[in-house]
Amino acid sequence: FFQGAHDPKRLHALCGLGNYSELQQAITNLPDGAMDYGSITESDLAEAFSSLFGVDVAEAKSGLQAARAALSDIDQLYQEMLLQSAEGEAEFAAARERLMKKGGGA
Repeated sequence: FFQGAHDPKRLHALCGLGNYSELQQAITNLPDGAMDYGSITESDLAEAFSSLFGVDVAEAKSGLQAARAALSDIDQLYQEMLLQSAEGEAEFAAARERLMKKGGGA
């Protein structure tokens, strides 16, 4: 299953979207005991993309960096949106409370 791994100490594998059967079987076959999880470095991931898809390592690394920057921007916008939504809800609740006190409405 890990035949494409460059370093047997840092096993990794890529699965096709919608077909995880090979991964599920490999997990089922693991021995009982604790597992030590780690993350792959950007350089290792770029090298894996390079060997799998035939792209230049530097190009793959540049694409990963651009994707990470775009994801960071999206996350920042999402966090700002959540903050604005919370502020809007608080303002709405305060306005509703004022109206309730004024008119005794429901």
